[in-house]
Amino acid sequence: VQLTTQLIGYPDRGRWLDNEIEKDLATRGLINEIRREEGSTLVFCGSKNKVRRTAGSIAAVAETEEDSFVQNLAQQKVGIHYRGVPRERDTLASFRAREIEVLVATSTLAQGVNLPARAVFIRDTTLGLDSEISVGDVQQMAGRAGRVGLENEGFAFFLVPEHKLAFWRNRLCEGYFVKSHLASSVADHVLAEIHRKSIQSVDTLREWFAGTFAAYQGELTQEESNEVLDSALELLITSRMVT
Repeated sequence: VQLTTQLIGYPDRGRWLDNEIEKDLATRGLINEIRREEGSTLVFCGSKNKVRRTAGSIAAVAETEEDSFVQNLAQQKVGIHYRGVPRERDTLASFRAREIEVLVATSTLAQGVNLPARAVFIRDTTLGLDSEISVGDVQQMAGRAGRVGLENEGFAFFLVPEHKLAFWRNRLCEGYFVKSHLASSVADHVLAEIHRKSIQSVDTLREWFAGTFAAYQGELTQEESNEVLDSALELLITSRMVT
């Protein structure tokens, strides 16, 4: 399954309700297009109140008492999910059966419930009152988009204020980036390789390091690499671990 991810920026108006309206404008066309293609959509919001407001906006249904609100939403093929919501099991079953096309939920739905969708929208950079969403949370939510045998492709959209687009782009890239930490403990690894007899001289030490993931990433210059290796070797010699 191919997963396409995209950051969507919106103008930060300062007031939360104004920002919610901007998010509606930024996503309404995409959600409607997915629904026309008979695709399913998961929308994650940072709080219960935002779930209710967003679902009401998508379905064009006014907020009322919880039970009747859930029923009115379902008539428009929209569902909501958060802790304590009425008809929770019925809503999840209807979404799996594609009787509900759009499910709006808090982040609790991303944890432990196998509920894939064609598209995932992450509307908030905070969870609850003021806890900033983590890269892990974003990845977990985005991972609901597309599943083999259920959806042929997946799309994940993360909404952020326009002035934070670069910040979040960098954070998400770092979250997917694997970084070697070999340089911080190279002496331990060198000692192990010496005992394995794969390192028997300064030349073979440098050959060994050249084949590591740390060297492949190229974060150290040749001079810096030599300094790291010389320091590790000196430490092992002065500690009388090698001769």
